[in-house]
Amino acid sequence: MSKYFDPTKDIRKNCNWVINPFVQSDQNILSFTNEEKLIELSADVGLHEIFRSNKNIGQFWIKVQNEYPSLAEEALKLLIPFSTTYLCENGFSTLTTIKNKTRNRLEISSAMRIILTKSIKPRIDEIISHQQQQPSH
Repeated sequence: MSKYFDPTKDIRKNCNWVINPFVQSDQNILSFTNEEKLIELSADVGLHEIFRSNKNIGQFWIKVQNEYPSLAEEALKLLIPFSTTYLCENGFSTLTTIKNKTRNRLEISSAMRIILTKSIKPRIDEIISHQQQQPSH
């Protein structure tokens, strides 16, 4: 873990601006330009409404990415490791559930794919639009 996260830095103190960019803090470690962009962002009433209505912090920063690309990039760099760690642990839990002593010779790739992608909704309209219809005889 120390390879990815510097143990001398307390990440919670330095990323309060990611969790709530509308609360001013003196402990932010940002470049001068990003600090100015954060002040601009925190003064935007429209973005504040979007932030309050949106429960997912990651989705908020993705929406802000067009207006404040460098600031959103810094925020997403801090947020991405936690979601990918969760997904990795979810995959290992699924694997240990499927592969047990009684099912150890079972081919699991299909079962893993189904279980791990159950939260992804298929875009049926897009899939159908790329298929050629069969002509009648």
